[in-house]
Amino acid sequence: MEPELDSYRRLCTRFYDLDKPQAPAAELAFWLDHARRAGGPVLEPMCGSGRFLLPLLEQGLEVVGTDASPEMLQACREHAARRGLTPELHLQALEELELPARFNLVLIPAGSFGLLAAPGAARMALLRLHAVMHPGARLVLEFEPDPPRAEAWNGRWVTCPDGSHIVFSRLARVSADGRVSEGLHRYEHIHEGRLLETEWETFELRSHTPDGIRQLLESAGFDDVAIGEDACGEPRVAGCIRP
Repeated sequence: MEPELDSYRRLCTRFYDLDKPQAPAAELAFWLDHARRAGGPVLEPMCGSGRFLLPLLEQGLEVVGTDASPEMLQACREHAARRGLTPELHLQALEELELPARFNLVLIPAGSFGLLAAPGAARMALLRLHAVMHPGARLVLEFEPDPPRAEAWNGRWVTCPDGSHIVFSRLARVSADGRVSEGLHRYEHIHEGRLLETEWETFELRSHTPDGIRQLLESAGFDDVAIGEDACGEPRVAGCIRP
């Protein structure tokens, strides 16, 4: 069964690719170093359109990607084809992950782990990851430690190759537990003063304290949990071992 998403659909995917065409150099180097040291196959769940996955493949690394958005995976395939790559990609929600292969390393860059915002979703996803990792394999993920805040309407826009624009607007509130940003997002495709298409999505992003992420990883069966710094020196990366 294909995942049912209320986010990362067609206009969102187009906006994302134009807004974030490639991984920042420092962040890519950070994750590339982890992948090179893994000594075996790497899994990037929540790989999106491949801004981290594809450069890793270009370095000769064995990397498999999964994502819950068919539009993002299709964009990843198109980017890969232009670069002469044929990635192995699977359309799966992380909470329902089931793969025949086993991995030496799992990477979740760019704070994507926070998209597992529903109660229990993050722990279920970690249990699924645990099941597809070799004993002694490492999981490294970036989490959002800062509590969310409510925001009035704001946004930005990008220019498409044909000169049209995609305008992104968002309104955000904070959940009752104070840890989830609940966003209402609007994407509008505009060309020569005409509105061509509008897409709405609901969007949730959960933050985790360092102690909270440590307890979550340990509850899912991981050992040697360590909180480290990301490529910018901020303490928002968790690493752990599958026993």
